[in-house]
Amino acid sequence: MKTTMWIAVLGAVLAFGACKKKSEEGGGGAAAAPPPSPAVDCPKLQAKVQECGDAFFAAWAATEQGKNSSKDFGTYLVDPTMGAQICKDTWGQKDNRWNARYNACWETPDCAVWGPCAANALGNLLPVPGT
Repeated sequence: MKTTMWIAVLGAVLAFGACKKKSEEGGGGAAAAPPPSPAVDCPKLQAKVQECGDAFFAAWAATEQGKNSSKDFGTYLVDPTMGAQICKDTWGQKDNRWNARYNACWETPDCAVWGPCAANALGNLLPVPGT
């Protein structure tokens, strides 16, 4: 009886030892997700758009979203009463890849660099992963 019990215990140990999680294996596991990137800070964006409006809106007009927006979009975006809600509705729920691309624009606060970068990030959609 003891021999049978030892064989069963040894079999269980070997069986459980062979079951490794994919994340523990070298290769084969999914790549780690990038760290979360902050969402759009609408008051900060509105202030920067007011400061860098010429550079931003010149580039915005050439983006996918810019071509489809109303002529008054710029006025609405920087309006103190409507702008925050427009910003939140338009860019408040983006995925981490999108937020990372947008937030990278803030590394260079110069309007000539920030304006086109932010316009591209805000106005051109990212492709769906895997397509």
